[in-house]
Amino acid sequence: MLIAALQLELAIPWAMSLKDKRRAVKGLKERIRHRFKASTAEVGDLDLWRSAIIGVVLVGTDARVLEGCCRKIVDYVEEFPNARLEDFALEII
Repeated sequence: MLIAALQLELAIPWAMSLKDKRRAVKGLKERIRHRFKASTAEVGDLDLWRSAIIGVVLVGTDARVLEGCCRKIVDYVEEFPNARLEDFALEII
């Protein structure tokens, strides 16, 4: 069993409150869950209005498949209109 842990660092420059930020983050998390069948959670910058860190986890048996799926998630987040991807980190355990 292999676990892919992807950390996404996002900027949300248009957010004027935590409510705005949480609306954007919730929408992105739900879309990732439904499209890629991955587990998601907001894991950092919880009290900052204009940034967020989202954790995404996948489980599988092939490292190349997991890495490819994570690359697709990164590409998807780069196209997401309500947040800007600043950085990401991938670890396969």
